[in-house]
Amino acid sequence: MRRSAVVRRFASLGVALALAVGTLVPIAHAQTSGKTLVLGFTQEPDTFVAGEGNEYVTQVVDNLVYSQLVVIDDQMRPIADLAVDVPTLDNGDAVMVGDGADQHLETTFHLRQDAKFSDGTPFTAEDVVFSWKLTLNPLWSASAGNDLESKYSDVVAKDPHTVVFKMMSESQAKAAGQSDQKGPVVHPFYLYGLPDVFIYPSKRMNPLVDFDPQNSAKLKDLLSGVYSRQPIGTGPYTLDGWDAGVQMTFHARNDYFRGKPAIDTIIVRGFEAAKETLISQLQAGDIQTIGTETLDVSDVDAINAIPGAKAYVRAGTTIEHIDLNQENAILGDKQVRKAIAFALDRNDLVNRTLSGQSAVADSLVPPISPLFNPDTPKYGFNPDQAKSILDSDGWTPGSDGIRVKNGQRLSLKYQSTGSALRKKVMPLVKDQLAAVGIEVNIDQLPAQAYFGINGPLRAGSLEMAEYADVGSQDAGTDAVQKYASRFIPTAANSFAGGNYTRWKNPTADAVINQESTSLVPSARQSAMAQLQLLMADELPTIPLFFRPNVSAASNRIANFKPEFASNGYTWNVWEWDLR
Repeated sequence: MRRSAVVRRFASLGVALALAVGTLVPIAHAQTSGKTLVLGFTQEPDTFVAGEGNEYVTQVVDNLVYSQLVVIDDQMRPIADLAVDVPTLDNGDAVMVGDGADQHLETTFHLRQDAKFSDGTPFTAEDVVFSWKLTLNPLWSASAGNDLESKYSDVVAKDPHTVVFKMMSESQAKAAGQSDQKGPVVHPFYLYGLPDVFIYPSKRMNPLVDFDPQNSAKLKDLLSGVYSRQPIGTGPYTLDGWDAGVQMTFHARNDYFRGKPAIDTIIVRGFEAAKETLISQLQAGDIQTIGTETLDVSDVDAINAIPGAKAYVRAGTTIEHIDLNQENAILGDKQVRKAIAFALDRNDLVNRTLSGQSAVADSLVPPISPLFNPDTPKYGFNPDQAKSILDSDGWTPGSDGIRVKNGQRLSLKYQSTGSALRKKVMPLVKDQLAAVGIEVNIDQLPAQAYFGINGPLRAGSLEMAEYADVGSQDAGTDAVQKYASRFIPTAANSFAGGNYTRWKNPTADAVINQESTSLVPSARQSAMAQLQLLMADELPTIPLFFRPNVSAASNRIANFKPEFASNGYTWNVWEWDLR
C-alpha cells in the first residue's frame, strides 16, 4: 500500500520542552474509575505528531486527543468538528471573490466557542492560522499528500471565532511559479480547511518557535519533543501516561465541547502481542476491540464464534490492482490488455484468498464514492473471449501452449511485494493467464525496493505490477496523481508522480483537468464518469478487488462504527458507551 504522509520517527521528549508542557502521570500510578475500555493492538503508536504516524494505531489514538475543523464519518461524509458547520458553495460559506486573474475562492469557517485545549486554553481562530503556518515551514515533514495547504494564499483570523481560507488566484499562482495555472486555484477538499492537519495550541507553542511558525528553525526541536509523547489537543480524551511497550492510558475530559464521553478511561495495550493472544484476550473479556492492522478475513469466523463479539468487515477504499505498463511493447497493445482482463477470474481470487469476504472491483473508484459510475463496463471471467481476442490479434499458441506473434512469446514479468496476500494471489493469476496462453514470471521484491525511487514502479521498468492504493475520501483527487500524464514519474518531477502505468491519454487529461478544477458536484461527477468509461476501455490498470478492513469489537460497545477510509475506527469515540 502507498500512504501519502511522510513517514518518520522522532526522538524522545527533551527536558526543556517537558518542562514547558508539564509531566505525565506514570502508568503505574494512573487511577481509573467508572467505565473502562481496553483497545488491543499488535503495534505501538510511533508518535503524536499529526500526520507523521506510520501505524494505523497512531491514527486511532490521535482521534482520542486531537480535533480538526471538519472530519469524515464512517461513510466518508464530511461532518463538522471544531467548525460549527461544513462550509460549502451552497450554504454561502464558500464564495468566489474578485474578477479576472484575481478571482479566488474564500472559505469561511465559523468556529465553536465552547472548545478548549486539554491545558485549559480556549480554542480560537489564531490556533487555526498557527497550525496552517506550521505546515508551510520547510522543516515540517508531515506534509499533506494532497498539498492543499500550499494552495492557500492566506488564512486570516477574522475574529476569535471566524477564520477565512483564501485560495490562490491565477495571478498569485503564476507569481508562485505555477506558470500553467488557468483560472483560480480550487481543490475539492476546500470544505475541510486543513484535512491532514490537527489543530495546535498557538499560545503554548508559538513561543517555542519564536512566534514565527512558518520560518523558525526551532520547529525541528519542537517536533522531536513535545508532541511526540505529550500531546495537547481539543479532543475528547487526555493522555495520562505512556509506558513504552506496555500500554497507554487516556481519561475522558469533563470540558470536551460535545460533553464528557460516557467511557471514563480508555487503555490501549498489547504492543508486540501476537494476534492469537489478542483474540484470546477478547474472548476472556480483557480487551474489547482488536484493530485492523492485526486481523484479516481468515479471522472472521473465529471472531464471530466468540460469544458477545463481532467481526466487522469493510470493503473500504483500498483497491488491489495490476498496473500494465503502456510503454511495454506487448502491453502497449490494447487487445492484449483486454484479453488479460477477460482471463482473470477475480471472484475466484476473492473466494480463495479473502475467504469471500470482499468484492470484485470493476473501477478504481469505490461504489461508496459519489463519483462512482455504476455504468462502468465489467470484465467478467470469460477465457474463451480472451482466447478469441488473442487469436484475432495474431497471437497463436506455441508447442508449450504459450502464444507467439512474429517470433515473440507472450511472456511478461509480474512483480509485487512478497506479502502474505500476494503470495496467494500471484500464483492464481499466473495459472489463470497461462490457461489462455499468456506466460507470466513472478518476481516478488522487498517493499522498499519495489516502491523505492529505483524500483520498477517509479523507474518505469515494470511490465505487470500488482499493489494496493489506499484511496482518500475523494476519488477525484486520487485520480489526478494516478492517471494524469503529467504525473508519470520522471527525473523532471523527481520521480514523485503516481502514474506508474505511463498512461498518456489526452482525453483522460482533459476530463481529469475538468474534474480537478471544478467545485460543482455535478460537473465533477460527469468528468469522473467519463474517466471511468475511458479507463474501462483503455485498461491501463486492471482492478482486482477491494482490500477489506477487518476489526473486532465486543457487543458491549455502543455506537462502534468502523470506517471505510483509513481515518481510524475511533473517529466517533465521543459517542461510544459501554452497555
